[in-house]
Order: sequence, then structure tokens, then C-alpha cells
Amino acid sequence: MYLNMPKNIQKIVTELKDLNNFAKNILIIGSRIALGMFLIGAFLITINHFLLNDSILVGITSRTIVKDSFTILAEVVIGGILLDFLSKKN
Repeated sequence: MYLNMPKNIQKIVTELKDLNNFAKNILIIGSRIALGMFLIGAFLITINHFLLNDSILVGITSRTIVKDSFTILAEVVIGGILLDFLSKKN
């Protein structure tokens, strides 16, 4: 199984290159939004730990922002691939 890994990765890369422009734009914009949310959450966690003496409310909010950034990234990737699949099917 591990011997075929470069071929599998190459298949994934070629399929991602074949996405239509709308799906690519969704993936790019969505991943940027998710990265921005992740960075904001990480910044809030750091600020909370070092400057705010571990406020419970800020801690919970910042961890929720980080978790939600991964959820948004997963939804964007699945949605972009699904839209590409449906547009190629028609």
C-alpha cells in the first residue's frame, strides 16, 4: 500500500488541477477565511494566556473559533469538490 502512495498523491494533485474556476475560487476564498479564523483564535488564546490571566469566557470563545475554523475548512473543501463534480456531470 505504501508503495502506491506517490501515485495516489499524484492522482489527487491532478484532480485538484482539473477543478473548474468556480470551485477553485471557492476553495481559495474558503481556505483563506478558515486560516484567518484560525489565526484570530490562536491570537486570542495567546493573549488570554499571557495578558488576561486566563479568562474563562475568552478561553472558551477562542477555542471555539479555532474549532470552527477547521469545520469551515472541511465544509469548503467538500462543497467545492461536490460543486465541481455536479458541474462536470451536467
